[in-house]
Amino acid sequence: MERKGRIIILITLAIFIAVGLGVFLWIQSSKNYEIEEITSKDYYTLYQDGKVGVINTSGEVLIEPIYDSIQIPNPKKPVFICLSNYNKQKDSYNTTIRNEKNEEIFNQYEEVSSIKVNGIAGEIPYEKSALKYKKDNRYGLLSFEGKEITKPIYEEIDSLPYKEGEFLVKKDGKYGVLNPKGTKMVNIEYDDITGDGYYDKNYKNAGYIAGTKSEEGYLYSYLRNDGNVLLKKEYNDIVRINEIEDSNNVYLIASKTGKKGLYKNSKQIINCEYQSLEYNEECQLLIAKRNDKYGIFNLEGKQILPVENSEVSIKGIHILATKDNKQTEYDLNGNPVNGVKYKSISATANEDFFITVNQSNRYGLINKKEVEVIENKYAYLEYLTGQYFAVYSDDNKIGVIDSSGKIVLDMKYDVIQKIKGSNLVQAILLDSNQVELYTEDIKQVAIQENASIYLSDSYIKLASPDKISYFKLDGTATTSKEIFPTKEMFASVKNGFWGFEDKDGNIKVERKYDSVTEFNEYGFAGIKLNGKWGVIDKSGNIIVQPIYTIEQKNTEPKFLGKYYEINYNGDTYYTNEIK
Repeated sequence: MERKGRIIILITLAIFIAVGLGVFLWIQSSKNYEIEEITSKDYYTLYQDGKVGVINTSGEVLIEPIYDSIQIPNPKKPVFICLSNYNKQKDSYNTTIRNEKNEEIFNQYEEVSSIKVNGIAGEIPYEKSALKYKKDNRYGLLSFEGKEITKPIYEEIDSLPYKEGEFLVKKDGKYGVLNPKGTKMVNIEYDDITGDGYYDKNYKNAGYIAGTKSEEGYLYSYLRNDGNVLLKKEYNDIVRINEIEDSNNVYLIASKTGKKGLYKNSKQIINCEYQSLEYNEECQLLIAKRNDKYGIFNLEGKQILPVENSEVSIKGIHILATKDNKQTEYDLNGNPVNGVKYKSISATANEDFFITVNQSNRYGLINKKEVEVIENKYAYLEYLTGQYFAVYSDDNKIGVIDSSGKIVLDMKYDVIQKIKGSNLVQAILLDSNQVELYTEDIKQVAIQENASIYLSDSYIKLASPDKISYFKLDGTATTSKEIFPTKEMFASVKNGFWGFEDKDGNIKVERKYDSVTEFNEYGFAGIKLNGKWGVIDKSGNIIVQPIYTIEQKNTEPKFLGKYYEINYNGDTYYTNEIK
């Protein structure tokens, strides 16, 4: 009987452990979520005569332009928040929510609205994973499909400041944080919560700075991205050093009774005894101030210079410190540097080299051993790519030298710069509008006069009146047929006139235009004649004759049906208005 009782106890204990483990795993799973990324859009706002509507990627009008404003929180979802009849006294609009069939939806609620992101800049200024709804004077989270993610139990719902994808909720006067599944990431027990603003591809690894009211004001604690507390609520202020790209470790400057210190996760690295701690990203050191004296620490808390200087500044790989009216220069380990030669020394993206400025404001280069490799003789010098640097003459002409000082490109160009998002360098002569493209090791891949350069996520296009050239982002020459293998027609030019040909080179649209664009993913292309733009479809049918005046630099005009893209008051719309 006793043995049977032990077996029952063991079975009960096993069941209890299994249930507890299951609950734990379920909670962890519910905390895991994805931040929705928008790489393409299905819906766009339409602008006509000061009013706004909605079109789809075929250029079909879904919502007539009769509203003062329309919000599309997630351009992959057919949920359009239509605002009209602004009431100045109440500072509010009449609001209806409509779908792609122009049907009113979600009208069973008192109110449904988008949730504007807070403290974060982006093309889409709304949370893309949920809406908020109001019922019985309380708020809940609603999916774009109309599913209630949470019950309407909150006094307020907003986006969490400085952390996209999560929601700040208020209940019984206290704040907490929910994720898009409605799971609590931070318990509802604080008087103030913000994200720490850390960004690593997205904001999921950002933590939380949570404040609690006290008689002395707010006391702050710090929570990791999983909600676990790293610093308890005993700090007047907490700031994460977001310049340190480390998702596994958190560096925090925290203040106690007005004195700042440094923490790595929950471990104190520098005591809270300083008026200020300022992080220098270039050399990863901190300038500490106490009693109006300054010193230097590294991220491990080691003192590089004692806090006894009247002035301290970091100049690239050197530190300038003033004590008793005497200025001394140190290296980044705190060792004195003799024979100061340079006014400043700045790090570059190539860790082997540093840009120097001498007392005559001339630029040169030294290596990591502080050996001069390029004499200080240039009006300006900046890092370009690999072992190469752009140098400027006194008349502001630009050339390229390598790390030994050898001239690679003569100083005759008006623009030389790395093309963002690619492995290419562009050099431009403005007089002839000549564009030259070079690889990272400054090998020429293209030279084209009277050319405009157009940048894409996957290719670079050079277009001049009688030539069109395509390049991959590594500089490899390619063709429009290789870039767009599924398309049926391609831009074609001969003797300065443009049209379209098929994959076999057969002319499908007569070469009679001043310029054309390639067909976009929605099957529309632009045709330009006498300075005006029009639109054709992928079958070669003219949608709109060339009547639009469109001025854009380094980007080709974009079309959806008979509409072209514009920017108005910082927002993107499509329109068919004739200027």
